[in-house]
Amino acid sequence: NYGIGCSTSYSIFDIAKAFKSEIKILPKRKGNRMKAEVVCSKTKDLGWVEKRSVMNYIEDIVNSVD
Repeated sequence: NYGIGCSTSYSIFDIAKAFKSEIKILPKRKGNRMKAEVVCSKTKDLGWVEKRSVMNYIEDIVNSVD
């Protein structure tokens, strides 16, 4: 298996805050995955490198709406 990911991880809460809007926290539910690591070492061994972070993409989206 090959995973494509970034060397920096973010919580769902960090991602939600980046959108700069109201955040509604729902109660925990059975089956919620609290963490999920993407192992991307095989992909990086092939030469793949992240060029932008997810936060850059979110910032572009937020700025395009303003």
